[in-house]
Amino acid sequence: MANVYNAESNHQQNYGESTNPYDEEYIKHYNTRGSPGLRGFPGPPGIPGPPGEKGEPGRDGLSGLPGVSGPPGNVFVIPSLNQQSNEKGPDSQAEMLRQMISQHILAMRGVEGPMGLTGVPGPDGPLGPQGQKGEPGEIGEPGLRGDQGTEQVVTCKR
Repeated sequence: MANVYNAESNHQQNYGESTNPYDEEYIKHYNTRGSPGLRGFPGPPGIPGPPGEKGEPGRDGLSGLPGVSGPPGNVFVIPSLNQQSNEKGPDSQAEMLRQMISQHILAMRGVEGPMGLTGVPGPDGPLGPQGQKGEPGEIGEPGLRGDQGTEQVVTCKR
């Protein structure tokens, strides 16, 4: 502290001015603004602040391009039914309509595909009960003649 007071008193003796910042004369003389200087270099970025409030939702986006057209669907034309016949019995137009619908359903199924692979055979099951004896079959053809036997003499007493 002594050095600060010594420097102030030396300055006052040499220049006749007071360096006390609280002195009115000092404030008037040294507190005047001059012309602005050159702009300094930007400082380092500070720490990020707290996140702000969520904004309003944005507007809807533009609609996309139309897609590729799909394959044509099944078209079935149903003729209008005329209720002119007053005959008893089955209605011929209703029967014709039923036939057309059944043909259309068969046409929608398409071609039947090939048969798939057969699976692995399962284990043999237990034997079933003994069945009834069947009827005798037809008599077959006679067989070949057998070998000739040895001769044996048989005597008889009378």
